[in-house]
Amino acid sequence: MFTDAPRGLGASLGFSREIHPAFLADADEARSVRAWLRKRGALLTGADAVAVIRRLAAIGAAGSGGPNVLRLTDDQLIELRDGFASVPDLERETLGRDVGHAIRLQGHRYDRAGKREDIDVAPARAYLPARLDSSEREESFAFAAGRTAGLVWLRPRYAEVLQRGGAGMGARKFLRLLDLRLCVAGGSTDLFLSMQRVEWMDRSLKVA
Repeated sequence: MFTDAPRGLGASLGFSREIHPAFLADADEARSVRAWLRKRGALLTGADAVAVIRRLAAIGAAGSGGPNVLRLTDDQLIELRDGFASVPDLERETLGRDVGHAIRLQGHRYDRAGKREDIDVAPARAYLPARLDSSEREESFAFAAGRTAGLVWLRPRYAEVLQRGGAGMGARKFLRLLDLRLCVAGGSTDLFLSMQRVEWMDRSLKVA
């Protein structure tokens, strides 16, 4: 993506390159190039956060990984959250879900021995930690899951990180927008506990 001025969310994410001044000239050839780039959504004018979010969502929707994945710093995550305030309501949920596949945040998981491993996680493939779950501690999925192997969790520190930056949507609301997984009591937790008991009994029988 090219931009006429490196500022705003695009610059913060390293997502845009400043277009050569020759293509900003008041000339037919330069106007044709700019029109061609705009038609393909590849020209960012000013600090247009919505255009950046749409492009980022397109990457997530395509399932791109490797060099296209953005590992966000805390400041970048805050800018992304603030940028979503400008996204039209009708697009916000869909774009949020796809962006949740395109970025990486700090997370962790546990192995079968209960040892924690710090990893980068896509929000759309991770669960909310207990600190960001609105349920009572004993009713939260995080409490029920404990150190179950294979489940991927977002780091609890993002509860504090996303309190920064003044006005804006809360941490839980924003992370849910990125399709972060949430399981609450009443159904998911009870089912999970039942599955855990079955797994524990199966392991016990194998050991015996």
